[in-house]
Amino acid sequence: MPISSVPRYPAFVGPALLGGYITIVGILIALITKKKFLKLFLLGSIAITYLSFALPWIWVPNGLYSTTHRYLITTGAGLALFFGSLISVSSRKATTLYITLVSLVFVFIHVNITNSYFSKLVSERGVEISKKVWSSMPAIEDVRKGSKQPLIFYFEGNSTIVYYVLTFGFPPHMSLIYDIRDGGKLPVPMNVWDDVVTATTTGKNLAAYGYKPTPLAIENVYAFELTKEGTMKNITSQTRVKLNSLINNEKAN
Repeated sequence: MPISSVPRYPAFVGPALLGGYITIVGILIALITKKKFLKLFLLGSIAITYLSFALPWIWVPNGLYSTTHRYLITTGAGLALFFGSLISVSSRKATTLYITLVSLVFVFIHVNITNSYFSKLVSERGVEISKKVWSSMPAIEDVRKGSKQPLIFYFEGNSTIVYYVLTFGFPPHMSLIYDIRDGGKLPVPMNVWDDVVTATTTGKNLAAYGYKPTPLAIENVYAFELTKEGTMKNITSQTRVKLNSLINNEKAN
């Protein structure tokens, strides 16, 4: 997530700053302590924590990753070593208990944020909504028949659900439904109207999908609307009329 998006996601700011401060404290303790094993574990755990997502972070240095991001899977092991090392800083029971309690607070924060994230995902890409959407998807016989030019499946509606349930993993899903094993015969999913317009006027963006950059016939475009009820509505006819009107207007100008 770019730093510019932080105002839209203020929940990321606190954990990001907190993580930075904890890292600085860990490094200071590692530099100050005379226990070699503690120094090794602290620095090693910090290295594991950050190296797990170092490459994508270097690639996009102004990005923030939530605790549920796949890049932070290995980071979990690093954090476990880090907090375990902090607990062993002092041999005094009172100090150890205090550090343990503080660590548990962070664990609770992590569990709470992760639970909220997964709860949100269930409403956007859970089994129930996925079954409802795909079971209402109209069958298109032209997919089975095949075509010299690719078919486009354009989707409108809730952009989040359209992405997670439909366009994300669309090719293998369609391959199973229509029993198509040739990837070149699968429809191309699109959820941006301008992309559909480009595909039917110049065809330049089709090269990104492995096809020749030539204008696509309007008859090869199928459109569907994700309704508020979570079902798919076939809007192919009106979409083709809209495309035809746009193309004719461009030719007239």
